[in-house]
Amino acid sequence: MSKFKIGDILRAKFTGHYCGDVEIFGRVRELKGKMICCNEINSESPFFCYEDEAVKVDLPESVVKSLGEIA
Repeated sequence: MSKFKIGDILRAKFTGHYCGDVEIFGRVRELKGKMICCNEINSESPFFCYEDEAVKVDLPESVVKSLGEIA
């Protein structure tokens, strides 16, 4: 059973195929076994990660969006 549920906001950190290390905030849209399908918070672009690459974020989405604008 996953520690995430649909709608959770998470921070994923993994090695991307083209650009090296990636850290991204997203909203869970689907769970497929140990794979988590998400949409990036600001752009809504789809991405996926594995449970061991993600941490649940206990902040409101508006705060996470603001943090993305600062970085």
